[in-house]
Amino acid sequence: NVQVLVNGKAAPVYYVSATQINFEIPIDAATGDGTIQIVRNGTAGNLIYVDINAQVPRFILYNGGYGIMTTPAAALTGIPANPVKIGDTIVIYALGLGPTSPVVPSGTASPTSPLAVVQGTTQVCFGVETPFFQAPCATPSFVGLTPNYVGLYQVNVTIPSGVSSGSSTMSLLLVDNISSDSVPLAVQ
Repeated sequence: NVQVLVNGKAAPVYYVSATQINFEIPIDAATGDGTIQIVRNGTAGNLIYVDINAQVPRFILYNGGYGIMTTPAAALTGIPANPVKIGDTIVIYALGLGPTSPVVPSGTASPTSPLAVVQGTTQVCFGVETPFFQAPCATPSFVGLTPNYVGLYQVNVTIPSGVSSGSSTMSLLLVDNISSDSVPLAVQ
């Protein structure tokens, strides 16, 4: 009996507990100033004022703050127990990468054909840039919605040469220089 309204319109709700509600900002929500309101058992809560952006890229986090990423065979990687290596291809799971082509309606599973692809340029960068070090970046082979999932993006990328072994960081840099959060990355 919980509903989430974004700018007065119902949004897809995925999870509800006593302390958390997971929902999707509708793909057609106007960007800029917006409102969110929770309705429980028909009773509307306060309006919360938010800034809605077309893209707010974020990694989905795993225990210890590592981003959830897998090998093509679906094994969790990039963590100390299973570090990545130069030349490995990984699948990074993320949220908030923005509109796709074709457009997938909110609350709808992404198609398998044609794939829903994020338009524009995306880079995955490894390490922290300083005035003396330019972090190696790679262009993904695929950036889009994960087929058969709702609102889940994936970024398929190969770890480039120049990534230091040990503990590194990783971030996504999208069209118009919109950066994601950074996550730790274990490199062999």
